[in-house]
Amino acid sequence: MCKSKIPNASATAKNASAPAPTGDGEVADFASTFGWIAGAVVIVVLLLGGLVAYFISSYVSLLTLAATCTVVTGATIAVALMYAKQAWKPPAKRSRSCGRQRFSAEDAEKKGPWDVIIVGSGSGGLTCASVLSQLNYKVLVLEAHELAGGSTHEYNVDGKTNWAFPSGLHYTIPASEQMLQVACGAAVPPVRFPKMGDDSDLGDSAYDRVRLGRLDKAGLSDELRIISDVQLRAELRERFPGLEPQLAKFEKLAMQLLQAFPIWCALHALPMGARRVACKALLPAVWWQYASKNSEEVLMELFADAPASEAENVRQLHAYICGLWLDAGCAPQDVSFFMIAAVSLGFPHEGGAYPEGGTKQLGMTLVESLESRGGACYVRAPVQQVLLDESGRAIGVELSELAGGAKLYAKTAVVSACGWRNTAQLCPRMQSSQQGFHEREKLQLRQGDGFVMLNVGIKGDAAEIGLPCCNLELQPAGDGMSVFDGVRAYLEDPLGVPITEIPAMLTFPTVKDRAYHKKAVPEGKSQYETAQVLCLAKTSWFAATEEEEEEMDSEKNVLSSNRTHTPAWKVPTRNKNYAEMKEKWRERLVNLLLHHYPKLEGKIELADLSTPLTIEHYLPTGSGTAIGLDTNAGKGCRFTDMETMALLDMRTVVDGLWLTGQDALMCGVPLAQAAGLITAIRIAGPIHATFFVLKAATLLAASFFGITKS
Repeated sequence: MCKSKIPNASATAKNASAPAPTGDGEVADFASTFGWIAGAVVIVVLLLGGLVAYFISSYVSLLTLAATCTVVTGATIAVALMYAKQAWKPPAKRSRSCGRQRFSAEDAEKKGPWDVIIVGSGSGGLTCASVLSQLNYKVLVLEAHELAGGSTHEYNVDGKTNWAFPSGLHYTIPASEQMLQVACGAAVPPVRFPKMGDDSDLGDSAYDRVRLGRLDKAGLSDELRIISDVQLRAELRERFPGLEPQLAKFEKLAMQLLQAFPIWCALHALPMGARRVACKALLPAVWWQYASKNSEEVLMELFADAPASEAENVRQLHAYICGLWLDAGCAPQDVSFFMIAAVSLGFPHEGGAYPEGGTKQLGMTLVESLESRGGACYVRAPVQQVLLDESGRAIGVELSELAGGAKLYAKTAVVSACGWRNTAQLCPRMQSSQQGFHEREKLQLRQGDGFVMLNVGIKGDAAEIGLPCCNLELQPAGDGMSVFDGVRAYLEDPLGVPITEIPAMLTFPTVKDRAYHKKAVPEGKSQYETAQVLCLAKTSWFAATEEEEEEMDSEKNVLSSNRTHTPAWKVPTRNKNYAEMKEKWRERLVNLLLHHYPKLEGKIELADLSTPLTIEHYLPTGSGTAIGLDTNAGKGCRFTDMETMALLDMRTVVDGLWLTGQDALMCGVPLAQAAGLITAIRIAGPIHATFFVLKAATLLAASFFGITKS
């Protein structure tokens, strides 16, 4: 067993020389990248100065105020110019080992000692690492997979390098570009996120389309094309004039929840005690009333007074409103109504975007930023447990025997970016008199469901085949069936419903990547494209196909905790039933793809299927989910249940142990990025956070006004 030669753990923790946490961070609005905080500070200073001048009422005080403002402004500009000069720039050429460096205890010891150790290299973990490294913390990231990046990494199937598939990020919002820039401390956005938009046929810039399977008999006549929230509202009113009053009620309620959401996010920057008070004071009553209800319940309530003659139109309108529910990772009859508000009106307001160069650019850029500041990111480094000192404080981690059983220590903090339940598993059971995760069963929030995903390799050109730069969302609704009943029917008999009634997303990664088609195809070579078909799936459908049959906790949607997990870099053992079931799914989803894109006939050269067990193998969460904890309404709702919110607080009950990523905030890459930012400034404390906010605002402003150049 190879272990790092580190002094006594308790002594290491006591003699830490890195900047220690001095308190919890400032409030942060993920959408505006903290800019409003700086603005609020300036406004408060000016107001206080004005009040002083008003009460003193003298020319001296006015001159003093003017002089003070001049000095403060000059100092701010000087600091801003300094930050702009010191801004990070990605290397001209990326190292081949970036995001692939295998763990070595000797190398980790040589590069240490470490201030912060982060477990997991998803968007949340790497964002947190990069921000902390900007604040002069020496950060180590440990990843169990053989590639860093979490759900943003890309992979080839069976060594076929003509096609690379994104593992989880199918699209994001344009603000991800600025969030990545801030996380890296870059002068200009290191990765561009151009907006998606269909320019293949209608040329109307639609980034998403919703098609109702039971009405899909006459081509595109019933397809809803989503371009913006303004266009979407107008089109729904035009299609359903008899439901305008009910639609207006839906829009009003949805907007009230969307306006409350940034507050809910920002309050995660406060310690839990202050957050409880602030939530009750700042979040409106409609948040508590409706974010905790599922979308079916709320939509039925809002449309209860619709004329009986409009019953079929109500079903169709509900299906269009819920058209992007797959983005929430939870069935529409179970998901929080807030999530439907977010994907139906919030997302269209922002628009869909996709990173140039593919999704892998996010993780690799963050790794480059981290390593340029003395940090490190190792793969094939599965962590076995969090190490605690005698007082119960987290002081480091112990890796599994697969990585030599090394013990690594952190002077300031350990951060888990691998999910709440995984974090609980990493913490040893402690005495009941000590704080810890010994009450882990208290978390009522279930794990999210899994997915099946068909990865398709195509030989041919997207323009010739007619593949659009937008997603196609298929809903089992219309002709007498509601989307809620259609999804229920699918979940009850996924292999039995007609293929036109499978809820799915069809998407084309190579077409969404605007940089892909800028590359010249070598003479004599063919153009290659990729497609993916994504469907919600229960892990229990596949659990019985393991070599040893898995047991599921149906209430919390997790596999047996005593299961043996095969390392991500090794092939797991499956029985013959698994291959047979995969083939059934593969055939159905290929037929579904050809049904909607018949020009692909004869051009598909690869069709490989991943299942919830595939996700569980590479991103173990206990349930085969890619979204972590669920976004469902009702029991344990993460948006309104205060006990759940306390359990998911970024500062865990174990002193020195922090939580970041999807489970700490919400699912989705932008929210994972936001969680990483907020966790980092909470660890750093208000003073460091203030400097970081100033730097971030400066770099964004300089980039916006063209002061800095790439």
